[in-house]
Amino acid sequence: MKPLAEWYQKTPGVENQVGDLALLEPCRAAAKGARIDLHLAADMGGMGFIETHKAECMLSVLITPTC
Repeated sequence: MKPLAEWYQKTPGVENQVGDLALLEPCRAAAKGARIDLHLAADMGGMGFIETHKAECMLSVLITPTC
């Protein structure tokens, strides 16, 4: 997980957080008080990795708990 200080893209006026959303408590903490949650992160590699590891790429999208 890349620390927030090393992020290349940050959006002014938006609370940026780092956490493992595959775990229930960090997921709930990230969603607390929010009207809308957008989960735009996933474990992905380059096209070669994606083509040879399709199941692993999908797991990061599917295992996020419902907060």
